[in-house]
Amino acid sequence: MKAAILIPGQLRHLFNANVKKSIFSFLEENVTSFDFYCSFWDFNEADKLQSEYSPIQVKSESWVDWKQDNKVLIDTFMNNTNIPYNYAIGGILGQWYQIYKCFSLIKNPYEYDIIIRTRTD
Repeated sequence: MKAAILIPGQLRHLFNANVKKSIFSFLEENVTSFDFYCSFWDFNEADKLQSEYSPIQVKSESWVDWKQDNKVLIDTFMNNTNIPYNYAIGGILGQWYQIYKCFSLIKNPYEYDIIIRTRTD
């Protein structure tokens, strides 16, 4: 079974030895091959990421620029919900945006038997 592994959002504990061991142990026990796809906010550790995970694609965007560029969307969302601002933009809108961007890095999702979204926290 071939898997695409999505690592979206914040880097958090991706380079923690226990997290890395857990990710690779799960993959080695459950799939025959896998590719990593990464989309992060304000990412600047490309060399370390490449040496430890060898991702197929990596994308990084500025969190501050994204909030500014999507002010209308954020304001509309805030006006239609009772969700606090920081949770709405980070916990909901920003999170789903990064998942979407990470999935979009896969040129042909049909070449994979499974697509797994990870969290590193």
